[in-house]
Amino acid sequence: MIKNKKGVIWLDFLEKVNFHEDVLEAETYNAEIMVVEQNILNRIIADITNNSCVMVFVDNFYLNNSSTYINYHYPVQCFLFGFDICKKNFLGFRV
Repeated sequence: MIKNKKGVIWLDFLEKVNFHEDVLEAETYNAEIMVVEQNILNRIIADITNNSCVMVFVDNFYLNNSSTYINYHYPVQCFLFGFDICKKNFLGFRV
């Protein structure tokens, strides 16, 4: 049994840290590829539109709903599966 910092119990049935590789076909874009990408947000939107999900790392320092907002830098992995163009946000969850 595993509990998070707030004491909520959760179960993890997968052994690897990169669990998505067990259940999804993965395509990786390294830094060299992303440097030539003109607009990363458009790339993410295009991938989601083509029925792909996107796994990204973001810095909690810039997320206003996080406890580390403007306090310190803390990278988190996010799984994106949708977007709302009108609200200008992505749908997903932190891994």
